Amino acid sequence: MLRSLFTLVACLFIGSFASAQYDSTMTAQPQEMEDDFYVPPVKLKPRVGVGLGTFYFMGEVGQDNKGYNIGTAGAAWRLSVTNELTSYLDVRVFSLFGNFEVNEYTTDRHLNFKTEIRSLGADIEYNFSNFIPARTKIQPYLSVGIESFEFLSKTDLYAANGAHYNYWSDGSIRDLPENHKDAESASILNRDYHYETDLRDLDLDGLGKYADRSWSIPVGIGAQMLLTDRFKLRFGTELHWTFTDLVDNVSMAGEGSRKGDAKNDRFLFTSATLTYDLNITPKNLPNAQPMQFVNEEGELEYLVIDEDGDKDGVNDFIDKETNTPEGVAVDAHGVALDKDGDGVPDYLDSEPNSASGAWVNADGETVSDEEFHHKYLLWTDSIPWENTVWKEDYVKVESDPSHWSNSYSVQVESNEGGLTQAEINLLLSYKDVKSWTQGDESVYLIGDYDNLPEAVQRQMDLEEQGIGGQVMQQEGSSMVDVSEAAEVVRTQMENNTVASPAFEAGTTFRVQIGAYRYPLSQDIFADINDVVKLTGQDGLTRYNTGSYDNMHDAAQRKIELLMQGFEGAFVAAYRDGQRITLAEAGMTVREGAQDLTHDEVNHSIDKESITFTILLGSYADEIPTETLDKYLELGNVRPIRQDDGTISYYFGQFSTAAEMQSSLEQAKSKGLDSAQGQGRFGEKIISLEEATKILNSGTD
Repeated sequence: MLRSLFTLVACLFIGSFASAQYDSTMTAQPQEMEDDFYVPPVKLKPRVGVGLGTFYFMGEVGQDNKGYNIGTAGAAWRLSVTNELTSYLDVRVFSLFGNFEVNEYTTDRHLNFKTEIRSLGADIEYNFSNFIPARTKIQPYLSVGIESFEFLSKTDLYAANGAHYNYWSDGSIRDLPENHKDAESASILNRDYHYETDLRDLDLDGLGKYADRSWSIPVGIGAQMLLTDRFKLRFGTELHWTFTDLVDNVSMAGEGSRKGDAKNDRFLFTSATLTYDLNITPKNLPNAQPMQFVNEEGELEYLVIDEDGDKDGVNDFIDKETNTPEGVAVDAHGVALDKDGDGVPDYLDSEPNSASGAWVNADGETVSDEEFHHKYLLWTDSIPWENTVWKEDYVKVESDPSHWSNSYSVQVESNEGGLTQAEINLLLSYKDVKSWTQGDESVYLIGDYDNLPEAVQRQMDLEEQGIGGQVMQQEGSSMVDVSEAAEVVRTQMENNTVASPAFEAGTTFRVQIGAYRYPLSQDIFADINDVVKLTGQDGLTRYNTGSYDNMHDAAQRKIELLMQGFEGAFVAAYRDGQRITLAEAGMTVREGAQDLTHDEVNHSIDKESITFTILLGSYADEIPTETLDKYLELGNVRPIRQDDGTISYYFGQFSTAAEMQSSLEQAKSKGLDSAQGQGRFGEKIISLEEATKILNSGTD
């Protein structure tokens, strides 16, 4: 098999040389083969890859378990060599190795087998680079090919001591049949999962020793991620449609419980592959001379080799954009023309004649003064640009709840009707305040202490400031009242209490994400770990994050939130239990700008970040085969692993609820009755109701 692989690889390389064709208007001038005979250099771009993944078998055995087969998955790996045909088509030869085992236990039959898969094949891959720019970090692909594969299927019929397995109706395995005359003395056996018997040797259906080789058509889908100029990481899955129904030794030739269906066996191969680009360019021979050619007029010419992968008329050697779409006008360096100089190439520019120096959006359309002013205010609050140092790269907020584990805090007593603005300002003045959602209510916690005495001391200090509360301890995901133990500690501390200042020195800066007429779900803030939720008597639910000693850090956090779609986020300052203006905090405030010390309605979520998708279903175990077939037929299905280990399958991304509803009806018409509409905020999944509520906010 390895010899065949090398033969295919050699054919691939020879074909790559042959693809560099000469101009059809030229004919070679006959000449003798001399030492300085020159062969034009042809650039080869082979990529070698090693992939690791799993097999999943789809056939008759295990079908009665309705897709939840015991042990259908098996380890597999693949070696591949790929070469570019065009900028968007690749040809690949590969060798695939692996195994899977299937165990079926039903009232009608007890079948099991394990097979070794070895295959050799080739496929054609389409990578969309004629639509997607080459600089894109993640690039999807589709592939189809043909392969020859060998399956060595064996079954486990005997225990280690040579006893034959007999499956009894009570679920046990014994060394004698259930109807044997000595059945009462039968011993219980345990399967050793040693697959020792070749299924073909059993000849259960009169097929004899059938061939254990066949052909298959692998159809794949996936995406590749550019790690470096030479390394790429690929994730994908392939469905191998085989031309045989004998991998599991159950087919239409069987009788009774061994009667199979008319479908051939199939198997999935899901893998991650690391590829390395060899990018071989043969060197010219020493003292080489150009090969002479004679054109139709009889004039002597030299062969000029031009590599122009994107067919834009610019040699790849000097082409700065080697994947320009076909038909796009370029300059001498292969760069798409941009006549108005707005940074958006003409073929993507919706407004190709923008005024010189005009600010434009991603489509090249001029941004009006009103829009620019609006964006300016969103990014600066009421502070001039020069007061903040901006960065182009922003670190994503990382959740680190480890510091909460088994810690002590003081739970603040809150009014049933919500907090007053003064109480809200007071709580936000504390740098170490956090909120805890308990049912539909928000619990406010102050402090984070490793031991009980420190928490009791903080409780006593807060009481002196007029804030009542009890000491709580976090255990796992719950808060436990430890007031009884705290009272014992407090009694011992009463005569030794050291007074603490009413508030920590300095000014506390926070970022208010928004203030809403209705509460938002936790899904909206899935990637923000320090949200403080405060519900006021004025009917507003406020969401704050961060606690900073300086304006610069708070401004950086605000920018992170803006990038996540919270376009109304702004910075607020607190000192001595009061909310103060930014001017009082020492910042230069733009003349005429709002610099408030109270909260107003601020539905801060960018409505353009709200889209829609369809949840097809969620599975804790393997997805049923018949359901998987429907997903493959539907296409554009994306699996997402949830925190509890289940995998949810989502279909499509739609700009409007109407578009989503139309596709939802299409999915249900295919038998996917459990499909339901969902909203999306950026990459986060939210409920359909919440997405609709956000889009309608501000219209009442």
